[in-house]
Amino acid sequence: MKTIVTKSQKTKKIIFDCAMELFLEKGYDNVSVSEIVKKAQTAKGTFYIYFDSKAKIISELFEKYDDYYDEVYENMDKTLPAKDRLMIIIKESFSFTSEKIGYDLINVLYQSQLSVVTEATNVERSLYRIITELVEEGRKNGHFTNELSSNEITKMIVRNIRGTFYDWCLQRGEFDIVADGCEYTKTFLNGITIE
Repeated sequence: MKTIVTKSQKTKKIIFDCAMELFLEKGYDNVSVSEIVKKAQTAKGTFYIYFDSKAKIISELFEKYDDYYDEVYENMDKTLPAKDRLMIIIKESFSFTSEKIGYDLINVLYQSQLSVVTEATNVERSLYRIITELVEEGRKNGHFTNELSSNEITKMIVRNIRGTFYDWCLQRGEFDIVADGCEYTKTFLNGITIE
């Protein structure tokens, strides 16, 4: 079934895409709303119909992450053990952040989330749902410990991901987030895996 995209959705996407291009090119702090609307060829009033502020554009990144997680999960080989699929989704999270979001934007995203009610901890998001499903499957199949609940394990895994993002920001993107993040995650998963 084909999804119909409205003019309003197209306009919002154009503004978002133009803002992202400018943020990546010039850095978030060096981009004004005026520059965004100029690049998007729209009026400032139109910008404010869709976004309360420049920071609100950044919070839209959560939707991009969720769409990506859903796509990766749908295309995953379901015959792989839950632990292997967990590593795939986590590795893809680090890769997406490194390659598509970048240090500057993830840094701004984290800063913006510290001052508002955050979408990052919303357990209804795709990442939480996917990890919980994989943890429950791993526990059901006897591969993960039953000493911790599925929710506790999911929280720990998500904290591992967020902690890696945060550390990457603290270190100004100076380490390989994919390699280091995956190594740390493997160590954690080995601790909850039943041999």
